[in-house]
Amino acid sequence: MRQAIEADDILEAETESEQEVSRRMAVIEAYALIMKEKRKAAIDARRASGIETIWQEDEDAYEGLDQFNRTSYTKGRTTDSGLTETRKPPAGRSTVLPNITRPYCDAAAARVADMLLPTDDRNWAIRNTPNPKLIKHLDDTAPAIGPDGLPMTKPAGAMQPAPAQKPGMFERIGGAVAGMFNPAPEQAQETQPVTVGEVAQQEIDKAKVSAERAQTVIDDYLVECRYHAEVRKVIESTTRIGTGILKGPHPTRKKTRTAKKSAAGWQVAMEIKTAPVSLAVDPWNFYPDGNCGDDIQNGSYCFERDDITARGLRELKGPGYINQMIDLCLEEGPISSVDGVKKSDGNSKASVSDNDLFEIWYGHISVSKKDMEAAGCECEHEYAPAVVTMVNDRIIKITLSPLDSGEFPYDVMVWQSKIGSWAGIGVARHIRTCQQGLTGAVRSLMDNNAISSGPQFIMDTSKIEPQNGRWEITPNKIWRKKVGTEDITDVRQAMMIVSIETRQAEILNIVNYWTREAENVTGLPMLLQGQQGNAPNTLGATQIVNNNSSTVLRRIARTFDDRITERHIGRYYEWVLLHGPDDAKGDFQIDARGSSALIERDMQNQAQMQLLGMSLNPAYGFDPEKVAKEVVKGMRLDHKNFAFDEEQKKAMAERQPPEDPRITAAKIMMEGKLKSEEMETKQLADRTVAEARMALERQNHEARENAADRKDVADGLKVKLTDTTLKLKMQEKLTHEAAAQADDHVVAQHRMDLFKGQAANPAVEPIGQAPAGEAFIK
Repeated sequence: MRQAIEADDILEAETESEQEVSRRMAVIEAYALIMKEKRKAAIDARRASGIETIWQEDEDAYEGLDQFNRTSYTKGRTTDSGLTETRKPPAGRSTVLPNITRPYCDAAAARVADMLLPTDDRNWAIRNTPNPKLIKHLDDTAPAIGPDGLPMTKPAGAMQPAPAQKPGMFERIGGAVAGMFNPAPEQAQETQPVTVGEVAQQEIDKAKVSAERAQTVIDDYLVECRYHAEVRKVIESTTRIGTGILKGPHPTRKKTRTAKKSAAGWQVAMEIKTAPVSLAVDPWNFYPDGNCGDDIQNGSYCFERDDITARGLRELKGPGYINQMIDLCLEEGPISSVDGVKKSDGNSKASVSDNDLFEIWYGHISVSKKDMEAAGCECEHEYAPAVVTMVNDRIIKITLSPLDSGEFPYDVMVWQSKIGSWAGIGVARHIRTCQQGLTGAVRSLMDNNAISSGPQFIMDTSKIEPQNGRWEITPNKIWRKKVGTEDITDVRQAMMIVSIETRQAEILNIVNYWTREAENVTGLPMLLQGQQGNAPNTLGATQIVNNNSSTVLRRIARTFDDRITERHIGRYYEWVLLHGPDDAKGDFQIDARGSSALIERDMQNQAQMQLLGMSLNPAYGFDPEKVAKEVVKGMRLDHKNFAFDEEQKKAMAERQPPEDPRITAAKIMMEGKLKSEEMETKQLADRTVAEARMALERQNHEARENAADRKDVADGLKVKLTDTTLKLKMQEKLTHEAAAQADDHVVAQHRMDLFKGQAANPAVEPIGQAPAGEAFIK
């Protein structure tokens, strides 16, 4: 069991003899020489690899600097150590540099960070490792036997076995199952036997709960150290120079405020606790073993450099540090670790300002037991992984590594790996050729514009001269022939004006070519930068271009999972096993799901809106609430801001449960059908009433017409009847008069002839005798 020496265990000079102090200091100084040699080997190996030159060129490209304009702008960082060339630009030539490296790097970093670091989700998870021994016993209905040889029981009606007095894994050997104990006697009055399957299920559930607890603990650590902010720095460094470094878990003491209640009331107290943190490390300050190959974990050691002021170094004095060495560092002042040159001229404490910067180095290496004990740290093994802190060339602290595995607490992220190298190349290196081509084209455009903006003047100075004696071209200037130049009659014969042709269109084609080529070599279309670029205007074609461009991002996400997430979270898991709560410990595995969950989810945001509509149909079996959460996540919003609170959920629960959507849909269809039938019936009735009304109108019209015809007939009949009546009356009158004068047959006949046509033909023979021989006829 490893342990660090506490304050009361540190060997102080006051409690040691001078001989013991000298011996201990001699051991530490001897080991400091070894550490100095290893540090120098790491520095030389990195410099010889050429990676520093590549980084400097990429940093310059990101800042928009080259050998001609380096002195024209202020650099963004101060790491220039003579690795790049500076030249004086040619006279009259343009030194402008159109910087397309910075926007490409920034766009790539923002895009990757946006997908890998969502605000409402994590790109990793803790899963409990499946135990085959437990899984194969899930269906075993045999009684579980405790270590005392008695059957295990549980309270009647309980779903799980009673809590065991001792936790542990059961193991079935010859019908006996160990790891669970019977409940207390007072709980076993009404019990039922426990099966092996129930015990196995309880152990599996316990492992799941422990995994969730471990995930929560690690997530709390990452939130407190602002993990996302540090990872964004790593991603930005990766896109810029191809290499980003994340350190952690790094133990750090933190001060927290806590409220405690006492007899006097509530009081605020400050507590100091040690917690793991994650930090982004500048690759310029990291020096791994030169023989590590493409993985720093394969090396024997690694060093990290940082700066500390004299005041900060003085404040380190205390438990755990070698105070004598700190005093010696303050006396000699800052010393460069590269060439050993002092950074200040004084040799006393008074000559060291509080703001003077010292180089502080953290070396991760395996240290022997003798050296550990000389530095005041106990060690149980012959060699143990340790952290050695150095200032100048002196060791001021040696402490055991917080992780038993001895793994270096550094993870290296690369944009694109290089064979045999732990560092990589980034977007700035990919686009370097395009940046140079674009820079040359734009400078040629500016030079051409400069020389073509005005004409060129060709003069024979032996024949003409300016009146004012100055040869500058100015407005309203007078030129004259020289005396003795009689061979020319016109001063213009000794002067010629030539216009330089502009090549703006041709040069712009070159500019556009390199701009398009930048998209091809980086795999980052302008769409990712919020610009249309060369993408088609149609929606489908734009989606195809965007999906094809995502292949580069998916590769980056998988690289991030392999190089950062799995290793980094794995070390946090080891920290939890060593220093975390007991209920968060178990046999777990890290599930890095940056590429599988976050990248794919980001690419599928457009389809989620369709799923939201499909979830309303119960035939698909989708939960609308879960689909809505995923849609809100795709919009990069927190679904908790839109969810019901507890009171609203309670009110919703008290309401009548909603009707089955299928029944609701059937009712809606039936209501629609009834409404349709009712509408058809109403329309039929309206048509019937209209037809009946039209028929009635037609009958009335016909009746009116028939009545008019009958009236005409009646009037005609009346006329005829009147005429007949008058004729009959006339006949009757004539008949009576004939009877009265029957004796005068001639007179009667004469009257008959006279009134013929004015009386009706007699229906009977009138009184009198017909002439002889005419009786039948008359």
